[in-house]
Amino acid sequence: MLGSALVILLLATATALHADSPGSAQEPAAPPATLTMADSSTDSVLVMTLTLVRESFVDIGIFDRLGMAVDAPMHRPMPAGQHVIRYEQTRLIPGSYVALLTLDHANKILLKGFTHFDGLPTATNSIEEKALLQGIAVYTSQAEPARALAAFDTLVHRYPHYLDKGAAYYSVLPVLAAQGDSARILAAADSVARYLPRAVYFREISQATARYPATALRYAQLALSVVDRVPLRYQDDERFWILLDLGDLYSRCSDPEAAKTSLEQALSVYHRLLPPTSRWVMVRKDRAIYRMLADLSEQRGDNEGALRWREKAVAKDAPDSWLELQRTYSLAYGTDTGYAQYSRVLDQALPAGPAQAAAIPPPSSGPFPDFELPVLDGGRLSLADLKESPVVVVFWGYWCGSCLKEMSYVQQLVDQHGSKGLKAVAIHGKFLPQLSEEDQLRYVRRALSRSGVSFPTVFDDQSELYNRLEIAATPTTYLLDRTGAILLKIEGYNAEALSSAVDRLLTP
Repeated sequence: MLGSALVILLLATATALHADSPGSAQEPAAPPATLTMADSSTDSVLVMTLTLVRESFVDIGIFDRLGMAVDAPMHRPMPAGQHVIRYEQTRLIPGSYVALLTLDHANKILLKGFTHFDGLPTATNSIEEKALLQGIAVYTSQAEPARALAAFDTLVHRYPHYLDKGAAYYSVLPVLAAQGDSARILAAADSVARYLPRAVYFREISQATARYPATALRYAQLALSVVDRVPLRYQDDERFWILLDLGDLYSRCSDPEAAKTSLEQALSVYHRLLPPTSRWVMVRKDRAIYRMLADLSEQRGDNEGALRWREKAVAKDAPDSWLELQRTYSLAYGTDTGYAQYSRVLDQALPAGPAQAAAIPPPSSGPFPDFELPVLDGGRLSLADLKESPVVVVFWGYWCGSCLKEMSYVQQLVDQHGSKGLKAVAIHGKFLPQLSEEDQLRYVRRALSRSGVSFPTVFDDQSELYNRLEIAATPTTYLLDRTGAILLKIEGYNAEALSSAVDRLLTP
């Protein structure tokens, strides 16, 4: 699909933008970044060699004709030198291209180039465009709608041909939805649909327009209609979440039969994904679907059918389901008589605990790297300060919703097992270079406060640990034993796996 070897010299410079930068006259003659790509033994693996003259903040993604990511992008600081990057099982499509963006932290110099296949025109973006788009996303996530809208208006009016225009509409959509301006919401949603006709974005539009069930349903249906355009390894994951949304939306639109069909299809996909667990579908969602199906059965007057779904829910270790089970039992039989015996027999037939083995990543080994990093509120913290205790280490970013969920759960584990010596530390990477440090420190404190986190946060502002451990995404969580050895590494949010590993570690 790709040529046997393509060498791209990315010569974007920012001399005009930063003519007064210290040392700008002594810029090296060599290009600041080179990217070499070659076919591997299969057409589903793309191997790239990136050479950086200086430390840079790097974004690399594979995109389609519309500027939409075909695979998850890499987004992190990288030191100078040569780096080999592999995109496993990437499904390149005709017309796809690779985009590379680097940013020199020291001088705030943007070095951006696009490599196109199938004759697409070359496009470059200024540092202001990147800063505006980053601002829209961050201000939206940090509940600063006025700033988000100001950045959005500046971007679309000052740069009408911006390549990632769809991403700008997508980022600002939650702000418009919160304002309740239905005309602007629908205009933005239609713009996203035009620029980004992908399942994940249709689903996001559906969620953003949830207060308008008919509109939300239309976009969820669109998401399902194009889900097969998702890269192969993500198709079932996307299909599961879309079907789950459709079940709720059909119910809200008074179509219980369609809701039931969607939820049963979601169950089918879910059970095809587990085991082994999907990377993205990591939580026990089947019990929630069982409860939704039971509610739908009750709405249709099928109380005995609802009782069967309640039985499945309690079998998945959902404590609240026992109360629902008793209520549905009374509806089905017109009395509570016999419920005590019924629930006792059901309880005895259940397994000892939820089947978690499939959700637990394989164990890691080796020592965690030594570090000594600045703490958010002053002082420094080293690995030696945490020795003699089991430790949960979370790599996170204030902009990452899954990170906040992970941090909150880790705090629960520390509260539960602190008497047994369990400790935790959060490691924040470099700040986004396009936004002010003052704003971002405020966002960090706000995120910690909202998550109820009291364990220390340190800053890996030189990305030493991120690079040594090759942290590719957040959250990434490690469990260390009392000697500092790595017992477990988890990428993404996986509460069951972490809880089970902590229990095993702390059980005598």
